[in-house]
Amino acid sequence: MIKKVLVILLLSVGSLNAQELTTIKGTIKNFSDGLISLTIYPNWEVNPVEHYISIDSSGRFEFETNLTAYNYIDLNIGKIGYLFWMIKGGDDVYLLLDYNDPIGSFYTSGTGGSKFLFMHDYFVNYEHGLDADLKVKNNYNQSLPAFVSYVDSLSQSKLKFLESKRKTILDEFFLLKKADIIGKRNRQIVEYAQSNNLAPADVKKNLEFFSVSPERQALSFEFNDFFDEWIDLNKQFQEFEALSLVDELNFIRVLFFNGQMERPMAELKMHQRVLRFVENHTYLPEMQKGVDEYYAFVRNDKLKATIKNSIDRKKRFFDGFMLPVVSFIKQDGKELKNKELEKKNTLLYIYEDDCIICEDDFDYFNLVASNFDKKDKFQFYTIPLKGKSDLFFEAKTNAELRPSNEDQIKTTFAFKESPGIYLIDTEGKVFGDLPEPALDEGRSLIKAIRDHIPKKD
Repeated sequence: MIKKVLVILLLSVGSLNAQELTTIKGTIKNFSDGLISLTIYPNWEVNPVEHYISIDSSGRFEFETNLTAYNYIDLNIGKIGYLFWMIKGGDDVYLLLDYNDPIGSFYTSGTGGSKFLFMHDYFVNYEHGLDADLKVKNNYNQSLPAFVSYVDSLSQSKLKFLESKRKTILDEFFLLKKADIIGKRNRQIVEYAQSNNLAPADVKKNLEFFSVSPERQALSFEFNDFFDEWIDLNKQFQEFEALSLVDELNFIRVLFFNGQMERPMAELKMHQRVLRFVENHTYLPEMQKGVDEYYAFVRNDKLKATIKNSIDRKKRFFDGFMLPVVSFIKQDGKELKNKELEKKNTLLYIYEDDCIICEDDFDYFNLVASNFDKKDKFQFYTIPLKGKSDLFFEAKTNAELRPSNEDQIKTTFAFKESPGIYLIDTEGKVFGDLPEPALDEGRSLIKAIRDHIPKKD
């Protein structure tokens, strides 16, 4: 699902450590938008979860979550973007700035505030006031040696700046930021090669594959980006456009055995592709072939467990499962139980009440319902849950239900993120992972429902 929002990217880079309460709070003066949106990535191994932070009339905001170790942050406040910042589990950061003068007014304090101060200084020196990527691309007409010399000068300047601040920052933050600088340098060279139609062999000797430890490469945002581009360059040169999942995994395996990727990164790149494929497709038996290829190579049990859970969930919704006892409250205050849900083919649309993107779906429920007549015995209900922020999206329909027990509903339907769309047939069987109504004006959803309730003559 594509989220058309500004986001905060939080990436945990120490998922084995204990989670700690982490707070970002502050005051944004002269900011009228009233909303900051953020996306939390528990790590590079699972899909992100979106949050929204509201700002009160005085410009104050506060967000709390549990995080482990270091986390990347992309913080967007209106037109202000602080990209690839970091926060550590247990930090309690306070941020103060004037939206009309974000650089001159910037102030931070609290546990973790020193990292924010470093990143702000880094932002001012290397990212503010120019499109850094565009400036690099303007040098694509240079020869390869000249371009490499150019990006080396950029990365050396950044590394020198990082070294000058070493006494004010912790070692792990220092090493991770260093990995990002080197990873970005590598990525810029690969993108130059893509633009100039150079073969991987032409630029390979200019890349730093081993100057950063394998484990830290796998944690680094920029090294992840670099290896995605490196895989694409190899596919581009070998004229591969669309690969099956098995071919894609074999392609990564070859890069690993050729010494162009360390095992932690190779396993992670395979994992990301398998997870994306599983999450974006309806379960099919042939999906298992690619997953078996993945299991045969990957040694990281935690990664494999994530894929297994995702596959099991997909298969369960594909095959259908019998609805356990559930309970909802109707708008008139009366209880609605299984019997009333199962007397018709019932579509349930479960969402968190701060889900802004869900607004579009509500325009299509009546259109979807109009494609089914009395013979189809079709009905639908919308079910709002409490969101992760204090933002509230008012989207009541005439068919709204409230869960008697939200935790029970989330567990029963394996609800992961908004929206969750499910069909309960007249035998009490639940099918899930149905398309969103707004995806194509309801057509895919109508087809998915028809697959489970054939049209009656």
